[in-house]
Amino acid sequence: MRLLTKIVPRLYVLYMRFVEATSTVDLRELRGVIDQRTPDDRIALALLHQDIVAMPWFCRDRRIKALAQKGDAGEIIAAALAHIGCLTARGGSSASAKRRSPILDEMVRDAVDDGGGITAFTPDGSSGPAGVVRSGIAQFALRTGATVYCIKMSASHAFHMPTWDRTLIPLPFGRLRVVVSPPLPPPDPRGSVIEFERFRRKIEDELHRLHRYAYELAGKPPIPELSRLPTGP
Repeated sequence: MRLLTKIVPRLYVLYMRFVEATSTVDLRELRGVIDQRTPDDRIALALLHQDIVAMPWFCRDRRIKALAQKGDAGEIIAAALAHIGCLTARGGSSASAKRRSPILDEMVRDAVDDGGGITAFTPDGSSGPAGVVRSGIAQFALRTGATVYCIKMSASHAFHMPTWDRTLIPLPFGRLRVVVSPPLPPPDPRGSVIEFERFRRKIEDELHRLHRYAYELAGKPPIPELSRLPTGP
C-alpha cells in the first residue's frame, strides 16, 4: 500500500497531463466559480462519483477540500489528491450514518474556522446508487451558509469503468468541458424539513440535468441513465 500511494499519484499526473495537452479543454465555467470568488465566500461543489478521476485534475492547486473514504482505496485517493494540491478529510462509508456524522462535523468546523473556502462532495456516495444525492452536502450548506454549485465533466472520448458509477476516464485527443449549474443558495436554517428536502432535490435535479447535458455535448447517450429514489416528503 505504501508503494501504491507513491506510484499511483505520479502515474495519475503523467496521464492527466497527457490528456490535457492533447485535448481541447474548456474550463471557463469552472474558473468563473473558483477563481472569481472572494476570500470569504464558502462554496460547496457537487459532482457525481463518476467524475472522481477526471475532475480533481482540473481543480488542482486550489486547496479544495474533499472527502476520501477510509480503507485502501481511500488511502490511494487521498495520496493522489494531496499530490495535486487538494486537501482531504478521511471518513467512513456513506452507507453508515453513524460514520458520516463525525466527518461532516469536521468539514463544517473547518469551513467555519477558515472563514471561506471550497469543499467538494460526491453526494451519491462511494457505493451509489448513481445520481442519488444523500443529504450531507445539503446539511453542509445549511450549517455553513455555503453556496452550492453542481459541476460535470463532458468528454468526447472516454472510457467508462465497469463500476456502479461507470467512472469516467477521459481519453486523449478529445474535447473536454466542465459544465456548471447556476448558484444554489443555502437553505434557511429556520426553514422546515420540507424546505430542506426541496433543496436536496434541487441539487439532485441539477446534477441529473448536467449529466444529460454533458453527454449531449459529447454526442453520446448518458452513461449511466440516472434515476432517483423516492425520499422525503
